Amino acid sequence: MSSRIFLFSFYFLSIQQAFGQLNYSSSRNMSMGDASVASFPESAIPENIALFNTDHILINTTVSNRYLIKELSPVFIYSTIPLKKQSVFTAGIGRVGGQQFSEQFGELGFAKLLGKKITAGIKIQYHQWHVNDTYYYNSNAIIPEICIYANPLRNISFGALIRNPVRFRMNAIDKPLPVTIHSGLAIRVSEKISLACSVIQQSDLPLSFQTGLEYALFTKIFIRFGCRSLPLSQSFGFGVKLTNWKLDVAYRTEPVLGNSSSITLTYLL
Repeated sequence: MSSRIFLFSFYFLSIQQAFGQLNYSSSRNMSMGDASVASFPESAIPENIALFNTDHILINTTVSNRYLIKELSPVFIYSTIPLKKQSVFTAGIGRVGGQQFSEQFGELGFAKLLGKKITAGIKIQYHQWHVNDTYYYNSNAIIPEICIYANPLRNISFGALIRNPVRFRMNAIDKPLPVTIHSGLAIRVSEKISLACSVIQQSDLPLSFQTGLEYALFTKIFIRFGCRSLPLSQSFGFGVKLTNWKLDVAYRTEPVLGNSSSITLTYLL
């Protein structure tokens, strides 16, 4: 019975988070309601690699804690390396699950500044889904993602992620995986306040709306709030910048699978 309950929970979480594919999400992104697809670049590793910072090599780890079902707590390790001609290379791995069910991935990415106002990138992710049950089978796929970021005005930016644009399958016999388009904008209201909003369009699912706010309490301390519509949840957190370190903490309500927290630690070389 416990195995079946866990399977349902795992399946539900997978559907809500990138159609059965574990995907990187930092604590900053979680605290802002997953709306940071167009947030202004900073010294951190973003979900949208087109938001890269070319000045430093970055290494970070994100660990989440899902209180109700701890086996569904993801762990990520990421790094970015700046290259010549205003471009960056990224690499990352992630995992969630336990002995019965697990998802893991490894991915590589590349992003480059195109002109003065637009940055584009691409990520290639090899994803595995392991189910230790006779009723199901293991799956894997190679999933591409296109990343775009534009900053046409000083205080306004746009961003978009297009995941699985060519509709790859998990296995040859499976139906094509849906396309996910995550687009949004960010507005710097003042030196202390930034707002972000985004929309996620996923095949066969209703639109999901996200909003987030970031407030610079002090020069190196930030407070964040956010909410999203599918599933309905609220979130908050904070960030602290030190000389070569950056700490982000987030907490989010989860109506079905229980609340969760997340910690991201970033080191700047």
